[in-house]
Amino acid sequence: MKIGITLGLKTNDESIWTNGIKQNVLMLVDILKRSKKNYEVCILNIFDVDFTKKPKYLDGIDIFFYENKMMEMDLIISMGGQLHNKDLKKFKENKDKRLVSYKCGNDYVLTMESILFKGGTNNEYFSEFDELWYVPQQDEVNKDYYSTLYRTKSLKVPFIWSPKF
Repeated sequence: MKIGITLGLKTNDESIWTNGIKQNVLMLVDILKRSKKNYEVCILNIFDVDFTKKPKYLDGIDIFFYENKMMEMDLIISMGGQLHNKDLKKFKENKDKRLVSYKCGNDYVLTMESILFKGGTNNEYFSEFDELWYVPQQDEVNKDYYSTLYRTKSLKVPFIWSPKF
């Protein structure tokens, strides 16, 4: 199975410490690559960046501009960077392909803040995910929000952690 996990690196020397989602993505890549199921795992970067020279934290990890590889994937986990709805729809045209949204933040509160303090939200929600996964600490606030907004099964998944970082 070919699995692509989204990330949003704007440059090839971006720090791993600018936000936690990068670390979450890398830990998920690592755990999937260690699986006995021999998954082919790569990062699908949402920005077109030349990674012929990449940061040390990407050693041993294949990273591609999403437009060049997404259609080769069997499963895309939308996690560290959001793909455009038109690209997600194109991917889902093949009914054998699977699409998961993996949430690590408190989206309900972030959406409320956007509506209250910025005069609305510019979010366009894609509702054709096969599943939505979220970290345990978001269960109480976000579970029903995700199920309603995305109209799909929302599952609490274990928080992945590694001492690597």
